[in-house]
Amino acid sequence: MPATAQIFIPHRNPDLRLAFPEAIMVNARSGAVAYFEDTINGDVVLWKMMPDVVVAGHIDDFTKYIKSLNIDEQAQKDAITALSFCRAVVTLETDVEFRDNRKIWAALFHLAKKFDGYVFVLDSLITSEGGVIFGPLGERKAAS
Repeated sequence: MPATAQIFIPHRNPDLRLAFPEAIMVNARSGAVAYFEDTINGDVVLWKMMPDVVVAGHIDDFTKYIKSLNIDEQAQKDAITALSFCRAVVTLETDVEFRDNRKIWAALFHLAKKFDGYVFVLDSLITSEGGVIFGPLGERKAAS
């Protein structure tokens, strides 16, 4: 099963080349960047920029989703506050699982750190430093 994740970034139009200078930029017909293609440890990774015109709606929908979750009230507030500052969304897509190529997992957080973003992966919202705001990845940490 392919791996996907989203990075919520508090800056408009982040230049992904700052994080991945060797990535190939693929332009859409309108000239806007459609995605960046990178090869990480032999596997192809696509970094897709969400168009500006849909970012606010996507964040609103994600906020509604978070409000519908049965999670700690403080975690819910923290997640919604973090997302309220975000102005861009990048989606990672690859054909391999994160566990099969740990360098892709590391690249995900490298990008988040570069732009002070938040990662949504495996039903968990995570800070760029690896702190789990909510989700099963935090529950696993708490159980261990």
